[in-house]
Amino acid sequence: MASPVVTSLWRKPATRPQVALARAAATTGAVVVVWGLLRMGGVSPVFGGGVSRMVHGRGRAGNETALGDAALSVNGAPAGAGDGPAALTEAPSAADLEGIRECKDAARNYMLTHLKDFHAESGAWGLKSAMLALRGSLVDTGTETAGNAPTAPLVVDVGANRGQNVPVWRAIYGEAAHMVLVEGNPVAARALSSDFADKSDTVVVVQRLVGNSTKEMNFRVPKGDTSLERAAIQAEESVGLFPDEFDYVKLPVDTLDDILTNPALVPTGWVDPSRQYPIDFLKIDTEGWDVTALQGAPAALQRTRFVLWECHLLMALVNGPGTTHAQAAELLAGHGFESYKVSPQFVRFDGVFAMPEVDERANMGWQNCFAIRSDDPLRPELLGRFNHLFQCVKPLKLVV
Repeated sequence: MASPVVTSLWRKPATRPQVALARAAATTGAVVVVWGLLRMGGVSPVFGGGVSRMVHGRGRAGNETALGDAALSVNGAPAGAGDGPAALTEAPSAADLEGIRECKDAARNYMLTHLKDFHAESGAWGLKSAMLALRGSLVDTGTETAGNAPTAPLVVDVGANRGQNVPVWRAIYGEAAHMVLVEGNPVAARALSSDFADKSDTVVVVQRLVGNSTKEMNFRVPKGDTSLERAAIQAEESVGLFPDEFDYVKLPVDTLDDILTNPALVPTGWVDPSRQYPIDFLKIDTEGWDVTALQGAPAALQRTRFVLWECHLLMALVNGPGTTHAQAAELLAGHGFESYKVSPQFVRFDGVFAMPEVDERANMGWQNCFAIRSDDPLRPELLGRFNHLFQCVKPLKLVV
């Protein structure tokens, strides 16, 4: 077998760039501040709400063009009952198509000229902060029957790592929320089990790799000072490339659907069919194998309200599965979701908003994507907090 071209590999840096560190620190601080205020009885959104911003783009030819003649104010008002879904249920008119084209052009310009805004976790933390501000409208406890308490919210965290997101899920969904923490790295999973041993009534830890079928796959386990965040499933071609940093082992893979329906792993009743969406939030971070995990979760996706997944450059490279944003968007659309690249400005890339540029390697990296249902009543308000392009307000049916 020919040796793989190592230059085509992407390796998460051991230390983050200063810009990413500063941005992550700022957004993490914002979440902490909002959480603290909420726990004292107030609500203080950090991202969204009254946002005013003038956005400029630079085209491929390098000519700067203003994407707006005036700042767009997003007032953060709640969506009304009469707000319709963003999905086009009828054949779009010529005016609709022109509006979509203008929105796509503006969003493409923004993405290509602000790629650093999509890097790392700042956009994901902004999303969590916005959800924290909207938490009173997020929780569906299902049907309360005589003698039975309402079901707790459920968060499924695939690639839970050190469990660093658990405090945020608690802040958004409450201390009683159920958490299914799925972690493939045996070392990290053991640490998680120890950390949450006294929380077994609300937290379960499942040590599994997640994929689109039941099988065994290669996995690299960090050793020494190598960051746990670099643990990942490996394609056959990349096994053994970095022996000083990783041990390479074979581990079992399950689908998320199998995990969530296995009573030995997830307590019976946690996925409650009496609730409109039994899974309140699904987060996936598997270092490039996220689309593969989604492919193995059709039943889970049908029961899920929000999906946050890592749309990582690794999915396109030799040590990844060779999946694409386009595949993910099509799969998620089949379950009623719209797909967005996450940054201070969300960029939609499904259906008529499809954007091939999101799958060009020059535009990829360590990024996150978000899926929200077209008919979600909070959709106009939540997405409105992350849109600063006036061209997209009408085509995306956002609150202004």
